[in-house]
Amino acid sequence: MEKLIVQVSYDPILNMAQQINLPEEYLDKLIQENHNFPFFFKIEDEAKQEKFYSSVLQFSSEESIIEIPYVIANQFHHIQSGSVVEISFLSKILFCKDLQIEPMTENFFSIPDSDRFLEERLSKLSILYHNQIFYITDENDTTYGIKVLKIEPDFEETNFSDFNTENQSC
Repeated sequence: MEKLIVQVSYDPILNMAQQINLPEEYLDKLIQENHNFPFFFKIEDEAKQEKFYSSVLQFSSEESIIEIPYVIANQFHHIQSGSVVEISFLSKILFCKDLQIEPMTENFFSIPDSDRFLEERLSKLSILYHNQIFYITDENDTTYGIKVLKIEPDFEETNFSDFNTENQSC
Protein backbone atom coordinates (compact mmCIF):
# COMPACT_ATOMS: atom_id res chain seq x y z
CA MET A 1 0.00 0.00 0.00
CA GLU A 2 1.32 3.40 -0.93
CA LYS A 3 0.19 6.90 0.06
CA LEU A 4 -0.30 9.58 -2.60
CA ILE A 5 -1.68 13.13 -2.63
CA VAL A 6 -4.86 13.69 -4.63
CA GLN A 7 -5.07 16.16 -7.47
CA VAL A 8 -8.58 16.40 -8.92
CA SER A 9 -8.39 16.60 -12.72
CA TYR A 10 -10.76 18.31 -15.12
CA ASP A 11 -9.02 16.77 -18.15
CA PRO A 12 -11.88 15.64 -20.43
CA ILE A 13 -10.03 12.50 -21.55
CA LEU A 14 -9.35 11.38 -17.98
CA ASN A 15 -12.93 12.13 -16.97
CA MET A 16 -14.46 10.30 -19.94
CA ALA A 17 -12.29 7.24 -19.24
CA GLN A 18 -12.97 7.53 -15.48
CA GLN A 19 -9.47 6.29 -14.76
CA ILE A 20 -6.56 7.67 -12.74
CA ASN A 21 -3.11 8.97 -13.63
CA LEU A 22 -0.14 7.90 -11.51
CA PRO A 23 3.52 8.99 -11.35
CA GLU A 24 6.01 7.32 -13.67
CA GLU A 25 7.93 5.83 -10.73
CA TYR A 26 4.80 3.83 -9.88
CA LEU A 27 5.01 2.13 -13.30
CA ASP A 28 8.66 1.31 -12.65
CA LYS A 29 7.67 -0.30 -9.33
CA LEU A 30 4.92 -2.39 -10.95
CA ILE A 31 7.32 -3.62 -13.63
CA GLN A 32 9.99 -4.49 -11.03
CA GLU A 33 7.39 -6.51 -9.12
CA ASN A 34 6.52 -8.37 -12.36
CA HIS A 35 2.90 -7.22 -12.48
CA ASN A 36 1.15 -7.51 -15.80
CA PHE A 37 -1.03 -5.04 -17.64
CA PRO A 38 -3.85 -4.05 -17.18
CA PHE A 39 -3.26 -2.40 -13.83
CA PHE A 40 -6.18 -2.13 -11.39
CA PHE A 41 -6.16 -0.36 -8.04
CA LYS A 42 -8.17 0.17 -4.89
CA ILE A 43 -8.02 3.80 -3.72
CA GLU A 44 -9.05 4.65 -0.12
CA ASP A 45 -8.95 7.78 1.97
CA GLU A 46 -6.59 7.57 4.95
CA ALA A 47 -9.42 6.98 7.43
CA LYS A 48 -10.75 4.17 5.19
CA GLN A 49 -14.20 5.75 5.12
CA GLU A 50 -14.40 5.96 1.33
CA LYS A 51 -12.94 3.88 -1.46
CA PHE A 52 -13.21 3.26 -5.17
CA TYR A 53 -11.57 1.04 -7.76
CA SER A 54 -9.93 2.17 -10.96
CA SER A 55 -7.46 1.36 -13.66
CA VAL A 56 -4.70 3.69 -14.75
CA LEU A 57 -4.88 5.78 -17.91
CA GLN A 58 -1.33 7.16 -17.90
CA PHE A 59 1.76 7.27 -15.74
CA SER A 60 2.14 11.01 -16.24
CA SER A 61 1.28 12.69 -12.93
CA GLU A 62 3.86 14.45 -10.79
CA GLU A 63 5.83 12.52 -8.18
CA SER A 64 3.67 11.45 -5.18
CA ILE A 65 0.50 12.68 -6.94
CA ILE A 66 -2.53 10.70 -8.04
CA GLU A 67 -4.77 12.47 -10.55
CA ILE A 68 -8.41 11.57 -10.04
CA PRO A 69 -11.16 12.65 -12.47
CA TYR A 70 -13.62 15.15 -11.05
CA VAL A 71 -16.52 12.84 -12.01
CA ILE A 72 -15.16 10.38 -9.45
CA ALA A 73 -13.96 12.88 -6.83
CA ASN A 74 -17.37 14.61 -6.78
CA GLN A 75 -18.86 11.45 -5.26
CA PHE A 76 -16.72 11.64 -2.13
CA HIS A 77 -16.27 13.92 0.88
CA HIS A 78 -12.85 12.63 1.98
CA ILE A 79 -11.19 12.24 -1.43
CA GLN A 80 -10.53 15.74 -2.76
CA SER A 81 -7.54 17.75 -4.00
CA GLY A 82 -4.86 17.81 -1.31
CA SER A 83 -6.14 14.81 0.60
CA VAL A 84 -4.00 11.74 1.08
CA VAL A 85 -5.14 8.36 -0.22
CA GLU A 86 -3.78 4.86 0.06
CA ILE A 87 -3.48 2.98 -3.20
CA SER A 88 -3.27 -0.81 -3.47
CA PHE A 89 -2.56 -2.85 -6.57
CA LEU A 90 -5.14 -5.54 -7.36
CA SER A 91 -3.59 -8.50 -9.09
CA LYS A 92 -6.77 -10.14 -10.39
CA ILE A 93 -10.19 -8.83 -11.34
CA LEU A 94 -13.04 -11.22 -12.00
CA PHE A 95 -14.94 -11.36 -15.28
CA CYS A 96 -18.58 -10.37 -15.08
CA LYS A 97 -21.40 -12.63 -16.22
CA ASP A 98 -24.36 -10.47 -15.24
CA LEU A 99 -24.53 -6.77 -14.45
CA GLN A 100 -27.56 -4.96 -13.06
CA ILE A 101 -27.48 -1.18 -13.36
CA GLU A 102 -29.90 1.66 -12.80
CA PRO A 103 -29.91 5.09 -14.47
CA MET A 104 -29.96 7.88 -11.88
CA THR A 105 -32.34 10.06 -13.92
CA GLU A 106 -35.47 9.41 -15.99
CA ASN A 107 -34.11 11.31 -19.02
CA PHE A 108 -31.77 8.40 -19.78
CA PHE A 109 -34.76 6.49 -21.17
CA SER A 110 -35.38 9.18 -23.79
CA ILE A 111 -32.10 8.30 -25.56
CA PRO A 112 -32.84 6.74 -28.95
CA ASP A 113 -31.51 3.16 -29.04
CA SER A 114 -30.45 3.43 -25.39
CA ASP A 115 -29.31 -0.22 -25.29
CA ARG A 116 -26.74 0.33 -28.05
CA PHE A 117 -25.69 3.66 -26.50
CA LEU A 118 -25.17 2.04 -23.09
CA GLU A 119 -23.31 -0.96 -24.51
CA GLU A 120 -20.96 1.33 -26.44
CA ARG A 121 -20.23 3.49 -23.39
CA LEU A 122 -19.83 0.53 -21.03
CA SER A 123 -17.22 -0.99 -23.34
CA LYS A 124 -14.99 2.03 -22.64
CA LEU A 125 -14.95 1.49 -18.88
CA SER A 126 -12.20 -0.71 -17.53
CA ILE A 127 -13.64 -1.73 -14.16
CA LEU A 128 -17.02 -1.70 -12.46
CA TYR A 129 -17.82 -2.45 -8.83
CA HIS A 130 -20.86 -2.81 -6.59
CA ASN A 131 -22.58 0.50 -5.68
CA GLN A 132 -20.38 2.44 -8.09
CA ILE A 133 -21.90 5.45 -9.82
CA PHE A 134 -20.33 6.02 -13.20
CA TYR A 135 -21.11 8.68 -15.79
CA ILE A 136 -21.63 8.45 -19.51
CA THR A 137 -22.04 11.32 -21.95
CA ASP A 138 -23.96 11.46 -25.21
CA GLU A 139 -23.15 13.35 -28.42
CA ASN A 140 -24.90 16.48 -27.05
CA ASP A 141 -22.67 16.51 -23.92
CA THR A 142 -25.57 15.40 -21.72
CA THR A 143 -24.21 13.38 -18.80
CA TYR A 144 -26.08 10.46 -17.28
CA GLY A 145 -25.27 8.87 -13.94
CA ILE A 146 -25.61 5.08 -13.75
CA LYS A 147 -25.46 3.06 -10.54
CA VAL A 148 -24.15 -0.52 -10.41
CA LEU A 149 -26.65 -2.51 -8.37
CA LYS A 150 -25.34 -6.04 -8.74
CA ILE A 151 -22.40 -7.84 -10.30
CA GLU A 152 -22.40 -11.60 -10.78
CA PRO A 153 -18.99 -13.10 -11.51
CA ASP A 154 -18.58 -15.46 -14.44
CA PHE A 155 -17.74 -18.62 -12.51
CA GLU A 156 -16.86 -20.48 -15.70
CA GLU A 157 -14.02 -17.99 -16.25
CA THR A 158 -13.04 -17.82 -12.58
CA ASN A 159 -10.07 -19.44 -10.92
CA PHE A 160 -11.34 -19.63 -7.33
CA SER A 161 -7.87 -19.02 -5.92
CA ASP A 162 -8.14 -15.52 -7.46
CA PHE A 163 -11.46 -14.83 -5.76
CA ASN A 164 -10.66 -12.91 -2.60
CA THR A 165 -12.01 -10.05 -0.49
CA GLU A 166 -9.94 -7.45 -2.36
CA ASN A 167 -11.51 -7.99 -5.75
CA GLN A 168 -14.73 -9.95 -5.34
CA SER A 169 -16.96 -6.91 -5.91
CA CYS A 170 -15.20 -5.69 -9.09
